[in-house]
Amino acid sequence: MTTEKRIILFTPGGVFGGTVLPDTTKPTLERLQELVGGYIEPITVKLGGKLLRAYVDEDGKLKGLPVNPQATELYYAAVPEARGYDFLVGNVVVLEGWR
Repeated sequence: MTTEKRIILFTPGGVFGGTVLPDTTKPTLERLQELVGGYIEPITVKLGGKLLRAYVDEDGKLKGLPVNPQATELYYAAVPEARGYDFLVGNVVVLEGWR
């Protein structure tokens, strides 16, 4: 069974379900930093019933980036204890199908 490999970008106020990027290779560190707008911090989100690796700007809150409600809900689905005290800001990149 092969899993489709996708890079999904969730932006604050962006399209529901995120935007699947046309990238066909696993993103490099530099590409991930470009997508989130800074140094990356890995997190876990739950999308389609699967726990997936995602990346955020580790300094996003210090930079005053806007809250990303859609990505925050995916984060809460994976880490329910974060609800009420943590949230995600800025762009969030979700990797599906890569190890």
